Amino acid sequence: MAWYDSIIGTPARTQQLQTFSPQQRGLQNESINQIMSLLQGKPSQGFQPIAQNARNQFQQQTVPTLAERFTSMGGAGTGALSSPAFASQLGQAGAGLEGNLAALGSQFGQNQLQSLLPFAGKSQFENLFHQAQPGALQNIAGPALQLLMMYLSGGLSGGAGLGSGAGSGLQSLGGGF
Repeated sequence: MAWYDSIIGTPARTQQLQTFSPQQRGLQNESINQIMSLLQGKPSQGFQPIAQNARNQFQQQTVPTLAERFTSMGGAGTGALSSPAFASQLGQAGAGLEGNLAALGSQFGQNQLQSLLPFAGKSQFENLFHQAQPGALQNIAGPALQLLMMYLSGGLSGGAGLGSGAGSGLQSLGGGF
């Protein structure tokens, strides 16, 4: 507040403050971009390593377990692995894996969306309203002006003040205003 503000006062004003640092604004923009990708049906970047791990585990554990089961049932050799039943079982297991991954990916995306929405939707600005502050001149002039108005209207002189005399003078001059 400058020295002249204490004399003449300050008007009412609104001040806008930033609630985020530049780094936080960058993170918020990144969150909004991720939300847009999720809403457009694009898979989440964070789920790809999880899906790849499940596919690797399928290749390293499920496929050999199925092959072992079919070779033990069909006898020695690889004839059992080339059978239509083995191919059908392997196809069903692969389809089940991909179906489960799709469901997990969707759930992962929903969880990500729910975690990003509160931060992405938060306002970067806050508005503060500052009320007008009267200065010394307004504090002195206000009551003095009120006293003058009361005097002119006849409120201080006990009856006829300057205001009522001026009104009767105008009536006599102008023929009855």
